[in-house]
Amino acid sequence: MMVLIAGTILVDAGKKDKLLKKLKKELGYDLKKMMKQVQKGIKQNSDDIAYHHEEEEDSCPPTPTTISPFNSTMYLGDWYQISGLPAFFQPENTTCVRATYGALNDTAVTVRNVGFLPDGSFDEICGYATQPIPDVGQLFVNFPMKPPGEYLILDTDYVNFASVYNCASFTIPGLGMITSEMAWILVRDPTNVTDATMNQAFAAFTDQGLDTEGFMPLSQENCTYENPTGAAECTGGNWN
Repeated sequence: MMVLIAGTILVDAGKKDKLLKKLKKELGYDLKKMMKQVQKGIKQNSDDIAYHHEEEEDSCPPTPTTISPFNSTMYLGDWYQISGLPAFFQPENTTCVRATYGALNDTAVTVRNVGFLPDGSFDEICGYATQPIPDVGQLFVNFPMKPPGEYLILDTDYVNFASVYNCASFTIPGLGMITSEMAWILVRDPTNVTDATMNQAFAAFTDQGLDTEGFMPLSQENCTYENPTGAAECTGGNWN
């Protein structure tokens, strides 16, 4: 009934004041004033929804808990990505992604990432990662000409899988707040991955409320992991 009354007022503007006075007398309240309050409430609700939507879209979830204690020595070696979130440097249909970690000193390891982009070109980048807190699965990866990136190891058994996460929010002039969320499921042997291993790897995310709906599988078939040009390690690719 209220919607029909409001519609009549808007359509027949000439009778608006007369009708409003009559309704005020018969209903016992000022309909015009009430409608202004309703419109104000609708606008406030819309603003609140937009604000909360922006907050949800443009901010990272609470920082998840990492594995602890974490043994960085046992984590060294080759890891092969078989699932995760696509990233600007690693778009969907990237293949043969391998991360290799080597001993550097007591608080840092070397990092070499390789992969083949969707167009078939070889990519690699080399750097190092530091462990600011001993025995905690939180690393900061450093690559040339790039700010350090947080590398959170949510869970690993060191011999089968590792679940790794990163999320960062930053402001880009003209675009506003941008959130970059990245996730990797890594395995030691991409030819021997059981359902139990995958369930445990995904549970490392979902048990902490992290969404895995956008995870994409990543192929490890017919991979060489080396620059086909024969160039030395850490000298090729678009990441450098």
